[in-house]
Amino acid sequence: MFNTLRNGEVKKVGNRTIINLNGSWQIGESVGADEMAAAFDHVAPVPGILTCAEPAFKDIGAFESRALQYGKMNWAQCTAGVVDLPIDEDALNSNYGRSLQERNYFWCKRTFTAPNTHSYAELVVLKARFGSKVWLNDSEVGSNDSSFVSAHYDVTDKIKWGKENELVIRIGAHPGVTPDGLLYMEDFEHEKWYPGIWDDVELYCYNNAVIRSVQFAPKIDPKEVLIETEVENLTNKEAEVTVSQVIKTQDMTSVVAEASEKYTLSPKEARTVRCIVDMPADAKLWSPENPNLYVVETSTEGDTELNRFGLREVCFRSDTKRFYLNRKVYFLRGGMIMLGRFMEDPLCRQLPWTEEWIRKFIHSGTDGMKWNATKYSIADVPRKWLEIADEEGLLGYPELPIWVFNPERPEFFYGYVRTFNMEWMKRDVAQWVRDQRNHTSLFCWCAALESCVSYIDTDIIPLGRSLDLEKRAWISSYDTPAGEDDPLEDHPYRFHCNGLPEKWGVPQFDMLQLENEVGHLRHSAIGTPSVPTGHALMISEYEWLWLTRGGEVSRYLANTYHKLPYPTDTPMERQETCNYILAGMTEYWRAHRNVCSLLFHCWLAGDTGPGHCAVCDYYKDPVTLEFQPAFNKYVKESFKPLGVYLEFWKREVQAGENRIFYVMTINDYYEAKKGEIILTMEYEDGEAAELGRRAFRMGSNGSYTVKYNITIPEKTGKATMKATAVTEDGLTTTSSRWVEVKSELPPRTYGQW
Repeated sequence: MFNTLRNGEVKKVGNRTIINLNGSWQIGESVGADEMAAAFDHVAPVPGILTCAEPAFKDIGAFESRALQYGKMNWAQCTAGVVDLPIDEDALNSNYGRSLQERNYFWCKRTFTAPNTHSYAELVVLKARFGSKVWLNDSEVGSNDSSFVSAHYDVTDKIKWGKENELVIRIGAHPGVTPDGLLYMEDFEHEKWYPGIWDDVELYCYNNAVIRSVQFAPKIDPKEVLIETEVENLTNKEAEVTVSQVIKTQDMTSVVAEASEKYTLSPKEARTVRCIVDMPADAKLWSPENPNLYVVETSTEGDTELNRFGLREVCFRSDTKRFYLNRKVYFLRGGMIMLGRFMEDPLCRQLPWTEEWIRKFIHSGTDGMKWNATKYSIADVPRKWLEIADEEGLLGYPELPIWVFNPERPEFFYGYVRTFNMEWMKRDVAQWVRDQRNHTSLFCWCAALESCVSYIDTDIIPLGRSLDLEKRAWISSYDTPAGEDDPLEDHPYRFHCNGLPEKWGVPQFDMLQLENEVGHLRHSAIGTPSVPTGHALMISEYEWLWLTRGGEVSRYLANTYHKLPYPTDTPMERQETCNYILAGMTEYWRAHRNVCSLLFHCWLAGDTGPGHCAVCDYYKDPVTLEFQPAFNKYVKESFKPLGVYLEFWKREVQAGENRIFYVMTINDYYEAKKGEIILTMEYEDGEAAELGRRAFRMGSNGSYTVKYNITIPEKTGKATMKATAVTEDGLTTTSSRWVEVKSELPPRTYGQW
């Protein structure tokens, strides 16, 4: 259901009346599940998390999770014991962990005035951490344990039509109150587990026959859309039902196409019906560059639902190892969004539920960095995020909260095993797909994070695919692709071994190694096999050099930064080095054209402070959404659609020597590009020398490599070598390398040249 309501608004949409129940709610707390809060003496916004409650709750979010104990073991290993945090044995030996607060539940209350009589009323809680149980007018309605999918409650028999109603929703204060075996967003690096009703709450009022769901499968040639509608006759009598589809422009001012058909439904019958609606010849396609949407008003005699779709097609192809948008090769660039981690950040507050901030956040990437894609990792995002992504043209894919590595080889991750109730899992996976499948911006689904488990291919993906009319691709995490054109996702963290104990003898990665590689690495995570594949390859995490926003090393890097052959003594030096290397890795993975999607880790995460932060984003300030200066200086260049990679990583060169340099360029535009690549040496004192120019020309999605045979200038000192591509239509992109020009270097072997 496409949301058109403001907080607290009541609106009649065709034959359905909708009440938006967002706004300020009264909040209370309790220890027991059945003892309603004695007092509702706090207020907090819904949707949101309860860190914004006034007055503040003591110890909110304090929970020592079982998964975190394994994370502590991993930090100790990754840093050779430099990070050595105490293990909470009680948490380790529990189902989910140990609560460090005196409450187990929060109770959220508000009143509303119901509209005049309808035949039926349905309450929808889109997402609540940790689970929800509902009372209406002092009568128990039902419960749902999930934290990441919508819960639907029939309140027909409890509502007071035309009168004031009191709604109470109980949520868990921490994951420990959820039943064992539930899929609940387990995270090895999460320290604070903040609860809240973190997505919209709505009341739907309608008559017979009810529309249960609508979904779309658009085609661009011919321009048409397949519409599937689930309708249900809730009466005990046979019903004649007309299902009509009216397709309107995005602003809903003009009708562009329509269709209707009559059906006879038996008493209590639910039926799925389909129709194909032809779109006009001048219908606009959807793309990140032109995110045009259409609104579909689906109606029966007693109900109406609004949804949106974009006229577009998405797919991966194994024969070319590429992603296609509207039947053209389309390279994906961007970063991962980990909203669950950002919720831990003290600066989070209500930002993720503020529309102006969400749009500005997306534009900081799509406009500022020329990104066109993201991944919503571990925790989903509120519906508003996906609606805005549809409107602003940000492609993305959601990930189920399954992060279990390889349960068949638990010794590879300190004995960690997590099992799930498969009936509950299938229930939540089905609802997860139903909740999100109408978002045009979603181009595939991800079944898990860094996991290799058999039930992904045997249970999760077949179920999810059956519920998606478009049949979008599925990622099997670290297992083999489930479908013939499904892609493989990889996380090639080149620096992840650099902090391990020296006695292990694991080779240290150096950027110099990239000079002998051709842009492909079969990577193996802990306990998961390295998968050989000829399928399309996606990278959604790489590098491994996270810092806090203030430039302090994260937990994973406590035994790494001081060993890097770059400046790392001060926070500013570490930020320069981190972003310089991230840019270089980005250039490298893009230039060789072995991956169809490159997303860095992380566009949005959380800064929980020195000594606590595991993974952080690269914002200077997430409130103003200003990136770090070094990120703008280096990483912004590396992600431009006109890509440049100076394939040179030696840190010293000899003055006066003759050398060969290669510069690789790529063109992510559909238009051909031509111009010059200028190689320069810029010294710290401001003096610069041009080393050479070469012409280049690239077709649509093309590549071009330029060779330079040059003599290094006689001037010595620290410098930055730059390869800058300048096109005839005014585009520029620069690849930078830090070097020191010395008067003389020791003799080198052939391979060192």
